[in-house]
Amino acid sequence: MGDAYESVTVDIEGHVAQVTLVGPGKGNAMGPAFWAEMPEVFAKLDADSDVRAIVLTGSGKNFSYGLDLPAMGGSLSGVMAGGASARQRANAMGQRGAKAQPGGKAARSGG
Repeated sequence: MGDAYESVTVDIEGHVAQVTLVGPGKGNAMGPAFWAEMPEVFAKLDADSDVRAIVLTGSGKNFSYGLDLPAMGGSLSGVMAGGASARQRANAMGQRGAKAQPGGKAARSGG
């Protein structure tokens, strides 16, 4: 592809593209560059008629530590604002479930 990315490398051999997450020292954590670059990377690979398969892998020992919370904190503020905690959502879902269950009791799993 010839494009330089901050969060991944892209190598094409034959009909297979290998997209490798890179993030030395951060366990390939998915930060702002990852989320900005992924749509472009996969759109270009999708448009390449020679690419028939894509392998997504991580560099180093781990695939990825997951979301880079410190780097992404500011971008998530809208998602986490105003009563967006998991407990409040779970409680609201439980109340809706209770209304749908015969006898008004929501099914709950252990704990």
